[in-house]
Parts: sequence; structure tokens; C-alpha cells
Amino acid sequence: MVFKENQHFRNTWVMYLILMIELPTLVLMTVLWLTGNFGEDGYIPFLIVVGIILGAFWFIMSIELETRIDRFGLSYRCFPITGWRKYPKEKITNIEVLNKGMMWKFGGLGIRYNFKKWAYVFSNEAAIQVESAGKKFVLSTRKPGEARSIIDEWKLK
Repeated sequence: MVFKENQHFRNTWVMYLILMIELPTLVLMTVLWLTGNFGEDGYIPFLIVVGIILGAFWFIMSIELETRIDRFGLSYRCFPITGWRKYPKEKITNIEVLNKGMMWKFGGLGIRYNFKKWAYVFSNEAAIQVESAGKKFVLSTRKPGEARSIIDEWKLK
């Protein structure tokens, strides 16, 4: 059995929150530019601000957490921030599926570090907490039942 999951911020409330913050700024910048309040070279700051806003929106919407658990171990990546990180089953000392409320336990959505463990929180449903060679990390999941069944399968072998 193989557990595969991809999570991202597209089509979530995070996307709409970002749009509600960025769209008024874009409208304000456009009105100021069109009314000439930036002067003759007003297109330069306009293009800089629009570029930064669109770049930030694109970056946040492209972040994706990919998780894979199979009979050999666990691997994950948070594209474009980290590459694939692989943990063989033999080197994982503790793994468990945590219940709901991950967003509140780890301080919100996104990538978090609290000097004890890394947390990749993309949903509030559940999470997989892993400890391997002194490293601890948490990966959110929207499929806790599937993750729990493959982890139980590991423990039987």
C-alpha cells in the first residue's frame, strides 16, 4: 500500500484572504498612477509594486506539500522551498497521526519552526508527527485514515 498526498493553498480560504489584501492595493496603485500622482516616471513605482504583489501571490500559490509513505519509509517535499527528504522506515523512531486542530496547535497555516520541530501545516484536519534521529517534524494531512492504516501496517511487520 502507498499513501500519496499533495496539499497546497490554492482553492482555500488563504487564497481569498491574500486576494482581499492585494486587490485593493493594486486598485489604489492603478488609480494613483492613472491620475498622475506619481509624476512623469510614475510607471516605475507602479510596475515595482505590481511586480512584487503578483510575485508574492504566485509564490504562495505555488507552495505545495507532497507526502509519500510506502513500505520503505516516508518522504516529503515542500516545493519550491525544500527538496525531497526521505526517511527510511528503520530510522523512524516514532510516528503517529494527530487529531484535528493542527492549525491552532502549531500557530496557523504555513511552515513553522518552534526550536523543537518543523511543522508543515496546510490544513486543519490532521497531521503526521514523525521523529527520526532526534529530528521532529509534522506534516498536515487531509487523509488521516489512509495514513493511519499504512502506519499500522508498518507496526505489524
